[in-house]
Amino acid sequence: MGNLFIDRAAKMKYNKIGVICATLLTVALSLYLLLAPRTTVYRSVTSSLGNSLQRLSSANEASSGDLNDVFNGTVGFQQVRVISLLERSDKRDAVSMQARFTNISFDFVDGVVGTDMNPKALPHTMHIAPGAVGCWRSHLNVMQEMVRRRIRSSLILEDDADWDVAFKSQMSQVARGTRWLLNQTDDTPTHSPYGDGWDVIWLGHCGSKPDPKDNRRWVIPRDPTVVPPHKRWSLYMFGKPDMSPWQPADNQTRIVYVPVTGVCSAGWAISMAGAEKILYYQSMIPFDKPVDDGVGAMCRDKVLGLRCFAPWPQIIGVSKPAGPKSRGSDIDDFGAAAAAAAAKSSSSIEEVVKEKPRSHGVMFSTRLNIERFIGKEETFETQHPEYTGQFMTLEQIGNAVGHGEILPS
Repeated sequence: MGNLFIDRAAKMKYNKIGVICATLLTVALSLYLLLAPRTTVYRSVTSSLGNSLQRLSSANEASSGDLNDVFNGTVGFQQVRVISLLERSDKRDAVSMQARFTNISFDFVDGVVGTDMNPKALPHTMHIAPGAVGCWRSHLNVMQEMVRRRIRSSLILEDDADWDVAFKSQMSQVARGTRWLLNQTDDTPTHSPYGDGWDVIWLGHCGSKPDPKDNRRWVIPRDPTVVPPHKRWSLYMFGKPDMSPWQPADNQTRIVYVPVTGVCSAGWAISMAGAEKILYYQSMIPFDKPVDDGVGAMCRDKVLGLRCFAPWPQIIGVSKPAGPKSRGSDIDDFGAAAAAAAAKSSSSIEEVVKEKPRSHGVMFSTRLNIERFIGKEETFETQHPEYTGQFMTLEQIGNAVGHGEILPS
């Protein structure tokens, strides 16, 4: 009992000391606020507040609309999402390394297996292949998240996407291009570095054609990241822009324009307004197309006023890993079909195995330069040395600057 009394007395003593210390601190702070220059106090308080807000917002790096925001961790969008099947740890490893060395922060979104979809969740008119169903729902899940959480913009990538080592420099020119096409200058105050009013920026298509009624082009000449003409990836039925105003004088020209067709979804940026329109059109009313075909139709017909923009050649390409072709796409099992065809013709199954990885639509592939990043090399290797030389520095790769042009009618 005596020990208990002593403990209580000690606690009371320490409590009194704590109160005295707190009082002295309060008096000192009051004197400081009264006597210190106001600018000093303001800077100190606002600096602390700014640091706190920065820590709170680090998970979702929102853009202020400044063009320099393209160089932040989310490439000027509010978030970056990568769609990937949970079991494809190989693809998750690769895209994580790509993002690490190009300073991109992202989160995975588990891809949907089409055969696992409840038929009740599909539009009653939908009759597409299971792989396309899974791809459709995976992209719509990201858009649903955007609408639910009020995310202003998302860069959505598939896990086999590859991009140039100077990706952010490329995107700064895309941003200037979309702003110009939206009639907003580099200095116009906007919420997004890509301007205000866009719905889709189709960065990773595999075929796209400009609107014949819009002859404006944002032109980026002498761009080392432009794939040679004979290596450009375009599905013929979806067309491609007429590059004759610049080629063959400059086969390294890239343009940004308003498209009326598009296919493939390796990567695109979607605004919240775009997510609302796509989610409604592709999920809530009769619909029967893969997600990319559906967005292409919306761009062409201006469904719900959808405003689309695209670069040519595309900015985001597709990685094709070494090994059996079936290691590539999780949407279409082209590898298995090729293997069956080879077996039927008495050919060796080895013929359908890729010895080396490649990346379509990319010059200085991030995925293929991982070893050089790890080794802290200052130069990066191209897939087409006959056009650029084998190695270039990051500064040389990302030095192209664009301008607006209006083509003759």
